[in-house]
Amino acid sequence: MGDAVYLVVLFLGAVLVLIDGQLIFRAGVGYLGEVYRNPKRARQVAGMVAVLFHMVMFGVVALVASVAFSPDAGVRSVLARLGILLLLTAGGHALTMTILSRVRDQQLGTEAAEAQLGRTEHGPAGHHTGRDTGDDAARDSGGTAVPNG
Repeated sequence: MGDAVYLVVLFLGAVLVLIDGQLIFRAGVGYLGEVYRNPKRARQVAGMVAVLFHMVMFGVVALVASVAFSPDAGVRSVLARLGILLLLTAGGHALTMTILSRVRDQQLGTEAAEAQLGRTEHGPAGHHTGRDTGDDAARDSGGTAVPNG
């Protein structure tokens, strides 16, 4: 395989990964922004997922560019490698979207649990329910509750 083919495949693969990684990052910020109250947090999580995508896919590009498929080092070799890179990038994109979906679902579950916990402790109108004030005072002071009565 000639150096020219290697460099062309490496360059095209890197451009493909950079473009798709940016699309994943930008879409991920919006997708996660719907569930994270803090937009900075949504951006951080989307950024971490996008970095993971970039790292894995740059490794794939390097491997595909360096493996010899056929003795022909012409356009046909470049197209075959580019086709493989496109298929692998699509798989990486799908896996990354699955990760973003799981992160989003986990955040939604956390928010639902926190909301349920808030309703249980304070009741529907914000009133404290479930515990006697003696229990709260004992817990806060480190002692034991003394029953009223």
